[in-house]
Amino acid sequence: MERSEAYGFSAAISGAFLLSCLLFSALNREQRAPYMDEAFHVPQAQAYCEGLFQQWDPMITTLPGLYLMSVGIVKPAVWLFGWSGSVVCSTGMLRFINLLFSVGNFYLLYLLLCKIHHKNKTVSGFQRILSTLTLAMFPTLYFFTFLYYTDTGSVFFTLFAYLMCLYGNHKTSALLGFCGFMFRQTNIIWTVFCGGSVVAQKLSEAWKTELQKKKEERISAMKGSFSELIKAESHSSIPEIQIQQTDTLRKENEVIVFVRLAQVVSFFWLDYVHLKNVYSKGFEPYGRLIMC
Repeated sequence: MERSEAYGFSAAISGAFLLSCLLFSALNREQRAPYMDEAFHVPQAQAYCEGLFQQWDPMITTLPGLYLMSVGIVKPAVWLFGWSGSVVCSTGMLRFINLLFSVGNFYLLYLLLCKIHHKNKTVSGFQRILSTLTLAMFPTLYFFTFLYYTDTGSVFFTLFAYLMCLYGNHKTSALLGFCGFMFRQTNIIWTVFCGGSVVAQKLSEAWKTELQKKKEERISAMKGSFSELIKAESHSSIPEIQIQQTDTLRKENEVIVFVRLAQVVSFFWLDYVHLKNVYSKGFEPYGRLIMC
C-alpha cells in the first residue's frame, strides 16, 4: 500500500465511522426502545448477559451466535470498568456492537478488493477506496447497522471467511464460516461458495500442470536434426498444444461459469428471502426507519 493510499484509506474509514457515530447517536435519541425485531433480539441477549443460557425465545429463528458474541464483547467492560450489567447490556450498547462490526466490514472489504485486484495495475488505490466506501454504505446493509440485528455481524464473518479462503487459510476460513452460520443459517451457502472456489482453483492448477508435463514429454521425445525438430514442432506439436490449451481454457471457463451461476443462484435466493420478509412485515416500518 502506497503512502497516499494509506492516508486516503485512513481518512475514508475514519470519516465513515464518524458519520456512523453521528447517525447512531441521532437514532438512539429518537428510538430508545427496541424496534421491530429488536423486541426479540434484545431481551434474548440480556438473558444471556445474566447467564440464563437455558432461556430461549421460540419466536427467534436464528442461531445464538449474535447473543454469544455480544456477551463476549460486553462482559469484559463489566470487569474492566466496573459497569453494571444493565448498562453494558442496554439496548444502546448492544446496538453499538453492530457499529463495531460495520468498521470491521469496511476494512475487510478493502482487503478483499486489494487481494482480488492485486494483479490489475489499472485499478488505482483511489478506485479501491471508493469501491470499499460504496460497498460499506450499501443501503440494504447500512440501514441495519444501527439496530441490534444479525445482518452486520453475519456479513463480517462471511467476508472474513472468504478473505481467509483467498489467502489459503482454509481451516481458519471454515471456523469463520461456522461463526457466520451461527449468526445466520443462510450463510452456509457462502461456506459452500468458498469450498467451490477452492475446488475450481485446484482443478485449474491440475490442468495446467498436466498440460505442462505433456508438452515437456513431447519435446524430449523428439529426435533428429534441428530442421526436423522445427518441422515437427511447426506441423504437429504446436497445433496439438494449441488444441490442448483451448481444451484447458474451455474447462477453466466451464468451472468459472459454474461458480458464477452458483453466485447468481445464491444472490437470487437471498434476495427472495429478504423480500419475503419485507412483504410479510409491510413497508411501513422500513419507511419509518428511513425517515428517522
